[in-house]
Amino acid sequence: IMPLQLMFSVFLLLRGHDEPGGGFIGGLVAASAFVLYAFAFGAESTRKLLRVSPRDILAAGLLFGLASTIPAFWTGQAMLTALWWEVPLPGEGYLKLSTVLIFDIGVYLAVLGTRWAAVYSQHIHDAAPLYRQTRHWPDHSEQRGQPSDFRGRGFDPGRTTADSRGGE
Repeated sequence: IMPLQLMFSVFLLLRGHDEPGGGFIGGLVAASAFVLYAFAFGAESTRKLLRVSPRDILAAGLLFGLASTIPAFWTGQAMLTALWWEVPLPGEGYLKLSTVLIFDIGVYLAVLGTRWAAVYSQHIHDAAPLYRQTRHWPDHSEQRGQPSDFRGRGFDPGRTTADSRGGE
């Protein structure tokens, strides 16, 4: 599901200046893809997949946001004035680029980096993958009056996070 979420986040990013969407919601969708991956496979494999520190992603987003102001400065216009360029493509088409898109990419990266850093700071990354966490749990579902179809699936509605880590 992660590749689909990332493609959808890029779709939201690219359509954001004309319709609902943009860098913020696209960044949130991308961050949720990485969080779900971390829940499923653990933080270490997610770190290896991401390969970049959340702080670096956040810094890149801020630099993109700052870079979006430079073309307006060069042309003597107000800061964050939207400027558009048409770059000819092979054939008859044009690629339309704008400072708005540069700014939205910056917001996308800043939100992704911020959310991913927040996940790290909340120690969610210390949790083992669900299948490892639940493999040795005893099944007490029938004792609690829960249906027994939860047996063997790693789900125990009465179990708390502290119980799974061996805490009190």
